[in-house]
Amino acid sequence: MLSSPRGLLWRYGIAILFSAMAFLGTLLLRPFADRFAFLLMFGGVALSLRYGGLGPGLLAAGTAGGETLFLLRRGENGGGLAALAAFLVLAALTWLFCAASERERSTVESAIRARDEFIAELSHELRTPLGAILGWTRVLRTSDLDSAATARALETIERNGRAQERLIGDLLDVSRIVSGNLRLNMAVLDPAHVVEVAVESIRPAAEAKEIRLELALAPGAGPVSGDFERLQQVMSNILSNAIKFTPNRGSIRISLASVNEGVELKVRDTGIGIPRRDLSRIFERFKQVDGTATGAGEGLGLGLAIVRHLVELHRGKVYAESEGEGCGASLTVILPYSSRES
Repeated sequence: MLSSPRGLLWRYGIAILFSAMAFLGTLLLRPFADRFAFLLMFGGVALSLRYGGLGPGLLAAGTAGGETLFLLRRGENGGGLAALAAFLVLAALTWLFCAASERERSTVESAIRARDEFIAELSHELRTPLGAILGWTRVLRTSDLDSAATARALETIERNGRAQERLIGDLLDVSRIVSGNLRLNMAVLDPAHVVEVAVESIRPAAEAKEIRLELALAPGAGPVSGDFERLQQVMSNILSNAIKFTPNRGSIRISLASVNEGVELKVRDTGIGIPRRDLSRIFERFKQVDGTATGAGEGLGLGLAIVRHLVELHRGKVYAESEGEGCGASLTVILPYSSRES
């Protein structure tokens, strides 16, 4: 729908034109059109809604109502008040139908726009590590590098290959979640062991940014019932997210405790924080906080969405807390106990 001044003028001009044509048709075709004046007026409103939109349609309805009242006062409308009432009812129903269609179209357009943005972002995320891999592969084949340069090249290739592997894994996980095909291998687990394994897996990334990791694991917390690999994925995604949005030489505190509802896993960082308006959105697919300040604005926004789905599959809950931008954030996961009373 056109939204420029010329487009708006054209749309409202359509409403006036159709209303005028219906009114003139009623006058010129007397007495044949007297009984059907409201149908002509209704046709003008319907056409205005179809080709102009909701605003022009409403204008046409108001104009047609005034014209019908004018004909009634002159006694030239054989249908009388019944015709006016029928016109108003039909016009209102048509307007409501078009309003619903407009909302549905807006929803579809938003979905299409989100899809296009996702495809563009996905292309970028796939192309960036692939470019590094191809570039360093070409250097290795065409240049005579010393052992240090060769080791650096191989390290870069491996790092970017793992980045692609994680991205493709996240996409596959989202596909399984959406289709309902994600399966869990449940067992009784020690949550402290899950946390320790996840922390060790992300420790190199934290050390690269000189981020201090603080562990506060309460002894005896648990056990819980869950899939070890998926719970490790939950913790790794949360920790990776915290490292991503925490500036160099920051700190991240990982705590494990027993609460009434079950076992509480909390990750608190000193990062950029989360605006209050985004606290409920960060667990949606393809949504993420602007990380311009830390250079962390890249990514598809899948990690925390996967966390939410996996935690819910374990009958737990996850939520985020933050005092606002620049105040850090905490993500808390609560999992029910396996075989002990809370």
